[in-house]
Amino acid sequence: MNRNTLFRKSLLSTAIVAVMQGYTPVVSAAPCENIEDGTLYIAAEETCDAVTSTAENPIENVIVEGVINGDVINDANQESGDIKNNGTLTDDWLHVAFSIVTGNVINTGVIGSDNNPVYDGIYVVYSDIGGDVRNDGTFFGGNEGVYILEADIGGNVENSGSITLYTEGEDYQGVGLFGIRGDEYTDISGSVINSGTITIAEKDSEEPSGISDVASGIFVGPYYEVYFDLIEEEPVFTSVEGDVINTGTINVTVEADIRGTVFGIGINGAEVAGRVGNIGTDSVINSTRTGILLAGLSEVGDIVNEGTINVTEAWEGIYLDFGIVNNDINNSGVITTTRGSGIGLDRSLVFGSIINSGEITARGGEWDAFNEYYIEGHGIYIGSAEYEDEIYGSEVGAIQNTGRITADDDGIHLGSDSSTGGITNTGTITAGGAAIRVYGGVEGTLRNSGNLLGGLIDPEGEDGERIAIDFSRAESALNLVQTDGLILGDIYGSRWGVPRIAIEPVTDTIEFAGGVMEGTIWNVEDIQVTGDFTLFGSVLGFDSVTTVTDSGTLRMTGNREFDGDLEVSGALALTINNATDAVTPLMDVSGEIVLNEGSQLLINPEADNYDASLEGISYLALQGDSL
Repeated sequence: MNRNTLFRKSLLSTAIVAVMQGYTPVVSAAPCENIEDGTLYIAAEETCDAVTSTAENPIENVIVEGVINGDVINDANQESGDIKNNGTLTDDWLHVAFSIVTGNVINTGVIGSDNNPVYDGIYVVYSDIGGDVRNDGTFFGGNEGVYILEADIGGNVENSGSITLYTEGEDYQGVGLFGIRGDEYTDISGSVINSGTITIAEKDSEEPSGISDVASGIFVGPYYEVYFDLIEEEPVFTSVEGDVINTGTINVTVEADIRGTVFGIGINGAEVAGRVGNIGTDSVINSTRTGILLAGLSEVGDIVNEGTINVTEAWEGIYLDFGIVNNDINNSGVITTTRGSGIGLDRSLVFGSIINSGEITARGGEWDAFNEYYIEGHGIYIGSAEYEDEIYGSEVGAIQNTGRITADDDGIHLGSDSSTGGITNTGTITAGGAAIRVYGGVEGTLRNSGNLLGGLIDPEGEDGERIAIDFSRAESALNLVQTDGLILGDIYGSRWGVPRIAIEPVTDTIEFAGGVMEGTIWNVEDIQVTGDFTLFGSVLGFDSVTTVTDSGTLRMTGNREFDGDLEVSGALALTINNATDAVTPLMDVSGEIVLNEGSQLLINPEADNYDASLEGISYLALQGDSL
């Protein structure tokens, strides 16, 4: 029996509270007649097949500890009580339609079996439920574990038990597989929670899921076709007044070759007032595609990962497309991708911050052996996308990293037509590309007191040059403040960016109040050293002005070049070693050198790297256009 037949059957009565017959016929048992004081009770040792409740003798409570093989039909809305299955529904499913239930709809028993999965577990449509809709038991199915459509739920929708869904080959392509699903026109006053285990897997490896299958551990909102894009008509939002969270385990291992069709938690065309994501360090999402999806003009309070998100095939750990986050995206757990970014945004808004205090590991790679399309692996990606010939960018209040980001491509990538109020790093970013690359705009300051470890510009080359910060194509100026930590790689100012051809060009600025940099600074006009800072590199490109203030100390080793002017009011500490060329100036400045009163010029040999035989050799410390 297919789903459409079942659905038509449910419309035959004005009110149905039913355990609907599933796929296979069963031997008829005695009618369920054990109704007393409005309660239908099937004991553990009993088996029956059907019961009908009337207005004269309504069923207030349904408690199943035995086996029901048929239907429980209610022709009168419940005034009070719960609907419970504590037993076994071998070929049936718990179905509530066109009903008012002031209590709860609960399964604490078994629905279906591993060898005989039914279509849906708990199915609530066109009904008002005063309490919770909850699975505390075990369900084996081929579509949804808990399904809510056009219903008002007064409490929570929760799975604290086990939901296992299997694909069933080509005959079921496109039907979707959802552990918990809140469909359109649904209002949930509480939260949607998985505190148990949801598993969605291939039933038979010889009959894999079709490419149009959609699989999600938790899914809230309407589903249109196979991709979640902007809703064409006036949006009909599903609403959740609480959270949509996983505190247990979600495993979605089905395969599909369309982006956005497999994920752990999906929110599309929905409003969630609270949090969306993994709550608790033991929470786990394993998905072949995206871990958490926010799409279709959905609006949520926060997106949170306190546990583990593991994407085993492709795409992001957390992905937003036409999504709105009123507060923060916060990762304090672990996000790992195989081909894709850890956190990715396209045409989305985050009014608060993207915060990583955990660990993000993002890998890039080709889709598969038959598709050479490369999927970039950025730690955090903020980008834009086209819709109906218009480019929509993303906006983020701020980006903060206090944890660890490891990426095959860029650590933080801000794409064109997108912006953020500022970027702060106090953790460690290790990238195969740039640690931070900006094509869009940073309205505030880039602050670093951690480690920015850039990747090799030419991985196969021998020069070892790396790139740490790249603003070369940015839509705003570079405004960097470093107070501590290490920058490994070159820094590129916004020489070729949009502001350079604007009516009012901008000025790139860097303040070094501390820390170490190993690399070259390119095309930055204003550089100030206000603390104890060590530079293993040169300043090249634009005619820069490098200033060492009264409180600053600039430490350099070997022979270095400076394009522009140099003014020192503090200390200039130059170190010589075995590799230092005595003929070439230690600092070769193309412009003017100004040593103000009270400034210091210090030259010292490098400990453990200066041969005693070199003592007595004269070195040219400074050379400039004027001194």
